[in-house]
Amino acid sequence: MISSDSSRASGLSPLARWLSAIEKDFKFPNEDLSDVVSNVLFFQRNWMGFHVPAMLKVAQRIYNDVARDFSEPVANYEYYLSQVEGLFLPPGVLDLDEYGLPLPITLRFTGFGMRMGGSLNETLDSFITLARNSTVRNQLSEVELWFADDVLAGLGASL
Repeated sequence: MISSDSSRASGLSPLARWLSAIEKDFKFPNEDLSDVVSNVLFFQRNWMGFHVPAMLKVAQRIYNDVARDFSEPVANYEYYLSQVEGLFLPPGVLDLDEYGLPLPITLRFTGFGMRMGGSLNETLDSFITLARNSTVRNQLSEVELWFADDVLAGLGASL
């Protein structure tokens, strides 16, 4: 269980309680928290982004081949496949990961009103505008600012 009454009573911060619970409940023997995070990211990027969609495409081809033999309607999993490949996130969110902006920080920027779902250029322009905005910057942590500034520099749009 992620939170417990005993950890609340100990005076630990919410983050410390959460990390303690993860370490206690979700890691295998001989793993540390870094291993747990790496395993989650590996699953998310490799299995959800590549393996599961590939398996669904194969299942669709097999089903459709059998369905045609029996004059049954064929299946089309394309929409679902695109959702799985995009990790069920709005279009464009994963594109920013390719520019070096981690998913959680991208989601923070969407919370600030970053436009998603249009063209990549529109998304990047929206990110640049928000990342330069002092009101937004004041709400970001030092780490989030470092990532945002690094992406801005990579885009040639430094402050």
